[in-house]
Amino acid sequence: MKITRFEDLECLAPLDNMFFIYVLKSESDHNLYIGFTRNLKKRLEEHNKGIVKSTKLRRPLRLIYYEACFK
Repeated sequence: MKITRFEDLECLAPLDNMFFIYVLKSESDHNLYIGFTRNLKKRLEEHNKGIVKSTKLRRPLRLIYYEACFK
């Protein structure tokens, strides 16, 4: 699913048996980062605030892809 606005994530309330696989693109070095989380909106905020060590120096990051998966 293509994300056009960050607000589009409002409808993605995490369920107990669901997680997300996502791809971020660094706007500074144009490399990709792949991750997974149970709360996509919160995790994206952590990435862009510099809380995540592996992407801290690669900010800003843009969500380019995600999939919702069920256990």
